[in-house]
Amino acid sequence: MFTIRLTYILLLVWSLILYKKLSRSFKWVAIMIWLTILHETIAFVLKRVELPNTFGSHIYSIALVPLFYIIYDRFLKQIPGWPWIRFVYFVVFLFCILNSIFVQSTKIIPSYNLNALSLVVIASSLLFYLKMLKEPISSPIQHQSQFWLNTAILFYHSSSFVIFSLTNHFHLNNYSLSQLKYMNIIMCCVYYPALGYSLWLNAKEMNRERSK
Repeated sequence: MFTIRLTYILLLVWSLILYKKLSRSFKWVAIMIWLTILHETIAFVLKRVELPNTFGSHIYSIALVPLFYIIYDRFLKQIPGWPWIRFVYFVVFLFCILNSIFVQSTKIIPSYNLNALSLVVIASSLLFYLKMLKEPISSPIQHQSQFWLNTAILFYHSSSFVIFSLTNHFHLNNYSLSQLKYMNIIMCCVYYPALGYSLWLNAKEMNRERSK
């Protein structure tokens, strides 16, 4: 867990340094990062005093839905399929609220919320790849901030969907969650550095645009 906490600290400092240089879309990515780090910090502090943070996880899972909507809306608002996914975001947002109130108690992890979020984010990322194929950019793909951001998000939420689906199964059968925790650590160690790299590329892109 030390590796994860160190990653959070480095990413927080990195995003703060780059924030003013980022495009509007990537500024929302930075805000999402800050929200995640705040949530994880609160969870860490509460765990030290042997208190659960499941209520905070419910709030966090609900707050992520409009954040991801704002991020992808700025990238995909001109794409024909986007209005449909925009509607799905609204449905997922309502679902998360109702799930936290009526279905999954705030005393347990909101795995249904997180899975619903992952599904709509995966759909958004696939639509984003379709846009990139139809509107190729002259710069190499490894130098495109949007590619790295979208790839990181697709990897994370595809993995997250599997992990939280298994979490439900493990809870029902009283299995140990230790293996899932290790999977989550590996997932985070890939996801957050990739996000940081996408922020850096975006800052470089914006600097080039301003210098023209």
